Amino acid sequence: MLKWIAVFMVILLAVGINMPDNMLARYGVNANFLTIALAAIALTGMIAYRRIGLIFVMMLCLVGANLPEAVAADLNINRDYLLATLIALVIIPFVQRHIED
Repeated sequence: MLKWIAVFMVILLAVGINMPDNMLARYGVNANFLTIALAAIALTGMIAYRRIGLIFVMMLCLVGANLPEAVAADLNINRDYLLATLIALVIIPFVQRHIED
């Protein structure tokens, strides 16, 4: 149950970080605090599972999904695809583990 709560929190924080700043300000949330919380939860989970390849892929997706729009456009990177990939990387291992049991 605790793992599902962590997955939900990572998804919620990842989506929250990628919301426009004016929307976050309307709710009184600072994007920097969301980033710190997401990094803490993600690093804790990565250390607990110790999958180095997954760590690097997730870090690349996190960096790519949080690039400024101008930089992402110059590099021809679609931030929405990277966010969807990041969500899938978080959810798929948990679903696979429960299917195999």
